[in-house]
Amino acid sequence: MFSDDRCGGSSNFTDVPKNLAVYAGSDCVLKCAISDNSFPLGWKKNSTEVYTGYEFSNPFNSTGRFEIIQEKNRTYMYNLRIRHAQPSDAGEYECGRNVPQVASAQLVIIGKS
Repeated sequence: MFSDDRCGGSSNFTDVPKNLAVYAGSDCVLKCAISDNSFPLGWKKNSTEVYTGYEFSNPFNSTGRFEIIQEKNRTYMYNLRIRHAQPSDAGEYECGRNVPQVASAQLVIIGKS
């Protein structure tokens, strides 16, 4: 989907995901937005594709817990919402596009579901 290079200071991200710790069973949102929508943003978890920019990949599409929140105002948002977070959801999440621009954050799940 996208390159594994890290974004530099010249990226066009207007919001990037931040490290997050949430309690098991709660909802969370990892934010990511760009200044233009020439290519949609996708998401990976631990280098595994979650969202291609157009659809969710298996097994993420079968749970119904993952959702992209898009709002087109001054930026293009591709926020990743995870409902009822589970310990298996913990890991490194990256948002990016088909150019060498990637932003990442760690998601930590506290406790058992």
